[in-house]
Amino acid sequence: MTTAVLFGLLIAVSACAQMAGPNGEAAQWPQNARSLAQQLEQALRDYEAKTGREKAWANGDFALAKLKLEKARLLVHRYTPSDLRDQLVMRDLELGKRIVEALAVGKLPLRPDTGIIEKAYIADNDGSAQPYVVYVPQTLKRGEKVPLFVFLHGYASYLDKVNWVELMFSEELGNLCEELPMIAMLPFGRSNTEFMGVGEVDVLKAIELTKKFFPIDDGRVFISGGSMGGSGAYTITCHYPHLFAGLAPINGRADYYLWQRLDKDKLPPFKRIQTDLDYAAAFPHNLLNVPTFIFHGEMDSLVDVAQSRRF
Repeated sequence: MTTAVLFGLLIAVSACAQMAGPNGEAAQWPQNARSLAQQLEQALRDYEAKTGREKAWANGDFALAKLKLEKARLLVHRYTPSDLRDQLVMRDLELGKRIVEALAVGKLPLRPDTGIIEKAYIADNDGSAQPYVVYVPQTLKRGEKVPLFVFLHGYASYLDKVNWVELMFSEELGNLCEELPMIAMLPFGRSNTEFMGVGEVDVLKAIELTKKFFPIDDGRVFISGGSMGGSGAYTITCHYPHLFAGLAPINGRADYYLWQRLDKDKLPPFKRIQTDLDYAAAFPHNLLNVPTFIFHGEMDSLVDVAQSRRF
């Protein structure tokens, strides 16, 4: 099945997504899926025991297999039963099992070289598998180093590790990657964290791994994002300006006090310090040497254009 067809299925499945009801009506496993999930879980345990936790956790393929297991469980417990959902559950479990089977005999699992590539890593703080996706253009020449475009997604209350890619990855971004060429990377950012705290850590880790495994020109790393992602792009660039060659926030907010209509001087000092650390408005000087192009609709009813004009 092609990636495009799979994404079409994901869109259809996410359209009927719902939390499991009190009777557990959304927690119905497809035939043979429960046993396959148990086999995959045991295979992951066996591989970790054999290689040691440190080595297993550092392996991106191990992380991807663990992510596949989690996605299958999310599909079973959060999504309405359907043939489409069941097909995706089995696909994730079978792919996860093939990955671990290859690792167990010292082989590299088959993986795509171009297009949308699903990646994952094991987070040091809680041992969870955290996803990110990389788009590698077919127009990329062997040995060529290209720019990296990091895009941070917006807020969606129903966002999860199953649906986030088809909801947040734009086909136009892939087309742009082919045209330039460049590589694009979208981090999950722990869902709706505003890319603060663990969300920021996730972005930095995904950037580090993308630069490690793909031919990135280290001097041409750019960051952007829309709405919540724009806010995250502001803050992360202000925290780590040395990492980026350019910033392009879209309808982002950088000033918490303006957002909440608060008088900064009326907050206790410790709250001001905590707030300022997470919002770019406190660090505008850190953008002095970072080319910045700000997009913001003047009639934006959610994020006031004044958020962008203050820069």
